[in-house]
Amino acid sequence: MVQIDHTWRLNEVVDTRARGTDFKPIGGTGDGRPCECCGRTIEVHASVVSRDGRSAIVGTQCCKKAGVGFVCYGTVAAATNKNYWKTHANH
Repeated sequence: MVQIDHTWRLNEVVDTRARGTDFKPIGGTGDGRPCECCGRTIEVHASVVSRDGRSAIVGTQCCKKAGVGFVCYGTVAAATNKNYWKTHANH
């Protein structure tokens, strides 16, 4: 298990869940993988990097608990994801 804290930098947040017609995520439809912090299966993957270059894929809840600054990035990631699904809904 990896221990992350507020010194880790958030690289990217990827929500792998499918979207319904209302663009809301459908739980259980994503690419589940274990969080490298807590071991729980996650469908929303946060890529984080430490100051010394170590990287990890963790859940968004572990990011929030560690103070990795997910609040700012999460809003942007959610908006970007929603816009992506609106753009690609008919493709």
